[in-house]
Amino acid sequence: MGHFETQDGSFWDSRCLKNGHTGWGNRLIHAYDQPLRLKVFGQLFARLNVPHFAALDFGCGVGDFTHLLGRSFVHVVGYDTSASAIQVALRQNASTGITYVNSTDRLFTRSYDCVLAITVFQHITDNQELVATLKEISTSLSPGGACIVMDAYFRRSKRDEYTYIRRYEEFLQLAEMSGLKRIESANFYHPSRRPTLRFIVYYLACRLECMSEKLRERLIRGDRGLVNGLSPVKITIFGRTGTGLPPPGAFASPVGIFEKIRRWVYSSAALRIRTHRLSSSFASSSKTSAVSYTTPVATSKSPTCGRVKLLHPVGDGTMGS
Repeated sequence: MGHFETQDGSFWDSRCLKNGHTGWGNRLIHAYDQPLRLKVFGQLFARLNVPHFAALDFGCGVGDFTHLLGRSFVHVVGYDTSASAIQVALRQNASTGITYVNSTDRLFTRSYDCVLAITVFQHITDNQELVATLKEISTSLSPGGACIVMDAYFRRSKRDEYTYIRRYEEFLQLAEMSGLKRIESANFYHPSRRPTLRFIVYYLACRLECMSEKLRERLIRGDRGLVNGLSPVKITIFGRTGTGLPPPGAFASPVGIFEKIRRWVYSSAALRIRTHRLSSSFASSSKTSAVSYTTPVATSKSPTCGRVKLLHPVGDGTMGS
């Protein structure tokens, strides 16, 4: 872990001193993206079916998500390589049950029910170092615990001095080598490569200088964040191989009252349409099933005569005795 601690620590120190946080460098993007992430992960923690005792925010930055974890877990540890970010976290996001540390010493000597890593592993550029880190996380997971990873992935890997954007399949393979089993995943929006409609409205309004705080909050409140289709950003939930895995379903959308009404109206209308079609089909079948039976003309051997017309809903015209 030495390379990760020394090189990335100085990088994030300078970034935190410049921006006041370790998130997006673009001020407009950060003002929308960070609250949306917090909303989405708050819903995710509430639906996560794991013990809610101890959690680790690995790469906590200034502690926004550490504080969010503190609402769902009794004991939370926030770790980051940046001493400047830890100082900001202690000032802005300190709370009972939360501990911030700047070193990995004794970090993985205890077990965690949840380990959170948001845009962290893409900054561990060496695969062997990443596998070593993931193994430590895996062994620290309690039975039934979950590791939640949010990172960017490209179709073709991209590397620079501080970042290695891997292919998603490559990261899954490294995670499996480390003892982590993928449970489920979801695509998260990206402000430039996969923006949501509400983010586009927000960004254009900011550019036109007609954005208000109330409108921004309203757009974020209505933005689900999770998107269908391709997006470079994914949220993946892992469990520890060989232990009780957390059940899937953490990304399921809660069904509100309006959605329930919409589904009821749709199902009722569909039922009426099916009933109408069945009735029409039955009536049409009854009309076309009129079968004419002709008996032989009466002879001395056959006293029955005449012509009989029967209506019967069965297509073959048979009747029981």
